[in-house]
Parts: sequence; structure tokens; C-alpha cells
Amino acid sequence: MPAFFKAVRAWVRACLRFLFRVFRLAFILALVALPVPIAAFVVALLDPARRNLPAQVLRKK
Repeated sequence: MPAFFKAVRAWVRACLRFLFRVFRLAFILALVALPVPIAAFVVALLDPARRNLPAQVLRKK
């Protein structure tokens, strides 16, 4: 019986290790992909304000 428990414990540890790696990968991918929608949202918010500026302000270099 002890060999069976060792095998079960090893299998559970392997599964937990795999799940931890999957969650860590998903977290990293979310951190990388998250700024893209935020940037689009900020541009959408600032676009109407930029259009309301006088033409002279937009022509300045």
C-alpha cells in the first residue's frame, strides 16, 4: 500500500505543478495583452477632445 500512496502523491504533485505553470502562463499573457485594449480605450476617450481643438493649435509644430 505505501507504494500506491507514493504514486498517488507524486501524481497529485505533478498535476498541481502543471496547473501552477498554466496559471502562471495565463497571468503573464494577460499582463502582456491587457495594455492593448486599455490603449484603444484611452485613444477613443481622447479622440473627441483632440477634434475640438482650434485648427491653429493642431497646425503648430
